[in-house]
Amino acid sequence: MGEAMVRLEEVLSEGEQPVMLLGGIAYRIRGLMVAKAAELGRMTQGEAIKKLRGSRYFFQNASREAKKYSEAQICQAMMAITEAEFAIKSGRMRDKAAVVSAIFSGFGVRG
Repeated sequence: MGEAMVRLEEVLSEGEQPVMLLGGIAYRIRGLMVAKAAELGRMTQGEAIKKLRGSRYFFQNASREAKKYSEAQICQAMMAITEAEFAIKSGRMRDKAAVVSAIFSGFGVRG
């Protein structure tokens, strides 16, 4: 956990914008959501790949990762990212605090 926080600090200190970082995380989580839906039979592999803009490679990677999480966990992570983005854009939270909060709550990390 400490290593993750150190890496997050590095990324932010290198100039990465927190909202952009959240956008990248959200993109990955959307991939997990699509892969999980395919795993649960809600769509075919072909439909999932199309939803991911034709990226078979991304789908395969997301499928491997999605197997590690329940659908509820993936949805919780997306909700945390969405809430953090809104908190930043509405001025309720500072950028860095919102990113850290999203990672802790969305990914079940405990301090």
